[in-house]
Amino acid sequence: MGLNLASVPDPGSLRQGCAVPAGTLCADGPLPGPLSLWTALVNAVRKGYTDSSDVVDPSHFPSLVTERLAWMGRRVLVVDGEESAYPARIMGLSDRGGLLLERDGRTEVLFSGSVAPL
Repeated sequence: MGLNLASVPDPGSLRQGCAVPAGTLCADGPLPGPLSLWTALVNAVRKGYTDSSDVVDPSHFPSLVTERLAWMGRRVLVVDGEESAYPARIMGLSDRGGLLLERDGRTEVLFSGSVAPL
């Protein structure tokens, strides 16, 4: 994952079929430095995790995250390195943190790979 603060890569330089077009976070506002931005992101995630883990059983995290997944329920192109790209539908997260995919009527779990919307 990359964070584009002030400029974006040319779409032709992105992996064909495996990346969505890039955008910028600070196109019109003041430009934070990379360290301050990463610090803010890490602190926000840490606070969210800490606040949630105090009141939510950890076994419920997959269901909480599932409703916020990008492209949830949509068809995507999957590249997992073991075979050529294939279409699937994002169905959620497994209890072990893998991405649940519906492929050819079966449920599969993806632990490593790339997905892009179709």
